[in-house]
Amino acid sequence: MQWFLKYPCVKEAADAVADGKITYRPARWAKTHANWMGNIQDWCISRQLWWGHQIPVWYRKEKVEELRAAESLDVNDLKAGDIYVGADAPADSDNWVRDEDVMDTWFSSWLWPFATMDDSTREKFYPTTDMVTGPDIIFFWVARMIMAGYRFADGLPFKNVFFTSIIRDIKGRKMSKSSPHGRVWRGRVALRTDADGSGRFRCQV
Repeated sequence: MQWFLKYPCVKEAADAVADGKITYRPARWAKTHANWMGNIQDWCISRQLWWGHQIPVWYRKEKVEELRAAESLDVNDLKAGDIYVGADAPADSDNWVRDEDVMDTWFSSWLWPFATMDDSTREKFYPTTDMVTGPDIIFFWVARMIMAGYRFADGLPFKNVFFTSIIRDIKGRKMSKSSPHGRVWRGRVALRTDADGSGRFRCQV
C-alpha cells in the first residue's frame, strides 16, 4: 500500500511566480517552475524506511491484512471506520494497527515552518523575505514550500528565491554529500578561527 497526496493550492503557487509575487533570480528558473506546476502529478509520500515521520494512518486490527492487501483505499474506508487518520493515535489504540511506512523526506520538509515553531516564534520568522537554494530542488523544495504557504498560512512563504550555482566535477557530476568525490570534498573543508574570534572557511581541493 502506497499513500498519495493530491497537491493543494496548485494554481496559487503557479500564479505566484508567473505574476511576479515571488521573484526567481535568475529569472530563467521561473520557466522550470511553470513547466513542473503545469504537469504536476499526485505525490507518493510513502517510503519503506526505518527512519522518518511515520504515516499517520491506522488500520482496524481485525481487518488489517485485508486493508493492507487492498488495491486502494479512500475516504469511503475512512467513513466506514476501517481506517483512522490523525496526528494522534485513536482513543482505543489497542484496536488499531499503525501503518509502518514513513513519509517522504521532502513531505516532512515542507511542513518545517509549521512543525518546528510555535505561534509566537512563527510570527517573528514566517513568512520571510528571501530564500537561497539550488535550482536542482525547485520541485522538491521551493514549489512545495509555496503550496504549503498558501495551504497552511494563506499566503506567500517568501518573496524572492535566489538560486546558487551547483559545484560539479570534471565529468559534470554534482559534488553531493552522498557521492565518493563529495565525501572527499567535505573532508577537506575546515573552519579556521582568526585572532579576533571571527571564523572563516578554508577549502583545500
